This record gives sequence, C-alpha cells and structure tokens, in this order.
Amino acid sequence: MEIKTGKNKFYIGDDEKNPLAEICFNLDENNRFVATKTFVDPVLRGQGVARKLVMHLVELARKTDRKIIPVCSYVVRVYQEDSSIRDTLAEETFNIL
Repeated sequence: MEIKTGKNKFYIGDDEKNPLAEICFNLDENNRFVATKTFVDPVLRGQGVARKLVMHLVELARKTDRKIIPVCSYVVRVYQEDSSIRDTLAEETFNIL
C-alpha cells in the first residue's frame, strides 16, 4: 500500500481529491505541522492504515526537525498510546498526554 504525498496531506489511493485514506495537515506560523484530519474508507479499516499515515507524518516531522500539533482526535489518541513518538509533539500540547 503506497502512501503518496498530496497538497497538505499524505494519502492512499489513485485520486488525491477522493482518497481511500488520508491524513491532512497544515503548517502554522511557527512552522509546525497541525494534523487536522484522518480518514480511512471502510474498505481499508481495521488494517492499521490510519496509524501508518500518522507515522508517515511523524517521520516527516523528524526529518525536517518540526513538531506536530494534533488537532484530529485520532492523532491525539496515537500520541497518548505511543510514547516513542512524543519527541515530535509540540510542547504546548503536552497536556493531551
């Protein structure tokens, strides 16, 4: 399953505008990723796809020395459950843990 790069998103599928799965993000004024949305089509649910998309964003944050502000409830949950990625969490969002 190939994760592709779109405009302010990573996605799975043939069409960026109608993906089978995606994680959407923006850059804030401090150059941090704001993870705003995850979506997985029912055909892919239960396969860990959303988590793979979150981890793809975490990898990008690490490579570019940026932090992530999780707005999407799923991304918040991943941060709560996985302490190994907390190095990418923006400081002011530590209260979600």
